Amino acid sequence: MTDLSLYIHVPFCASRCGYCDFYSNVTTPEVHARYIAALLHQLESLKSQLGGIRLHTVYFGGGTPSLLGTRLAPVLDFIRTEFDLESGAEITLEANPDSLSAATLDALIPLGLNRVSLGVQSFDGALLTRLGRRHDVAQVHAALDLLHQHNIATSIDLMCALPGLTDAGWAATLEEAAAAPVAHVSVYPLTIEPGTDFFLQWQRGDLLETEDDVAADQLEQAQHVLEDHGFTRYEISNYARPGQEARHNTAYWIGASYLGLGPSAASMLPTSDGGRRRFILHETLEDYLADPTRALDSDQLAFSEQLDPDTRRREDLMLNMRLTSGASKAAVEEAGEIDVFSTLVRDNLATYDELTQHYRPTQRGWLLANEVFRRIL
Repeated sequence: MTDLSLYIHVPFCASRCGYCDFYSNVTTPEVHARYIAALLHQLESLKSQLGGIRLHTVYFGGGTPSLLGTRLAPVLDFIRTEFDLESGAEITLEANPDSLSAATLDALIPLGLNRVSLGVQSFDGALLTRLGRRHDVAQVHAALDLLHQHNIATSIDLMCALPGLTDAGWAATLEEAAAAPVAHVSVYPLTIEPGTDFFLQWQRGDLLETEDDVAADQLEQAQHVLEDHGFTRYEISNYARPGQEARHNTAYWIGASYLGLGPSAASMLPTSDGGRRRFILHETLEDYLADPTRALDSDQLAFSEQLDPDTRRREDLMLNMRLTSGASKAAVEEAGEIDVFSTLVRDNLATYDELTQHYRPTQRGWLLANEVFRRIL
């Protein structure tokens, strides 16, 4: 029996946001139908390739999975009936406020859907327009009301360090988010990535990056407001009400095995020597539709890398230090990283708890996370 988390990449959007560098396509319903058929073929193939599969979590990400709506029902039904789905498994759908419908929820909730991650980004209408989002604030509230009526756990994403975002405006968005019927809030600073429309604007001088100090202040502001409203920070960017942490995302941060299906989706599986293999089966939608049943050990993978046991242990430590629970002293010793963690403590990037024998990031360590990760790796 193979224990896994399953990620399914839905590579479709109604339009492309200016900041987004995730793989997605603006295409037709006919292509959507071909994608669903390919995905069902791939799932059927995996049954024979992997033998027994026990799934702890299932996550439909994108792109915009809610754009496919009820067409995802046969996929979730196949997973539920053909694989060993852990009792109470977390099954998440990413959604945008403008494409989430009652029909989608009515179709998927009976099949096990129990969490929705809603791409809100802001409660400021002008900023939503600036980001290229298709929804407005009224649609955000309508989607939140719909999810509340369906009694489903709701996560929302927010963005800070946006051009034109004032501290007062950010505080208003945070207060509105905290007052909403949500179980989980993720907070990310805007990053300007190559290949995006924002990157082209930045190259022309039409878009200025927010200064690091301003971004850091807004991240700290988010922590204060959300914690004041009963949320607990459990990862660098993530806050949850008690017991509502995202189990699928946590699987990534604890180094658990996961399988990614669909174009550009990454997988990570253990190897017999104690290392791991990370790979991408298909790079593009065209590649995926042409050969959805490609073997996991194919020599035609879009990407593949092998991590030896030492590299795997260091990577696990880096991922653990994204979490408030941190990294155990035993794991640090096993990886041969005691000297590195001693310098993290010395430089107030981490603290060591004698009682639990865990290293944990400090507030400074949160804000300088990339420096912490660089030292560990």
